[in-house]
Amino acid sequence: MVNRTSSGISNADLFRKNEYFVYVEGKDDINFWRIFFPDEIDGFKCKIKPVGGDKEIEKYLNLLMNHDGRFAVAFDSN
Repeated sequence: MVNRTSSGISNADLFRKNEYFVYVEGKDDINFWRIFFPDEIDGFKCKIKPVGGDKEIEKYLNLLMNHDGRFAVAFDSN
């Protein structure tokens, strides 16, 4: 996985203006979460991005919790 800076993570939606991001733990989670997030919402296309595991998804959650952008952080209980 590519490491992103905090500002790179929280500002990703500024560079991809026609997309909303759903961050998931890993590649194996993409198809599962695609059921819950539509391909498009209000003209924004869904971009599901794996981040590399449960420790990384926690980092994304903490960074984006107070950020006003087009993001979702999805993870399961395992």
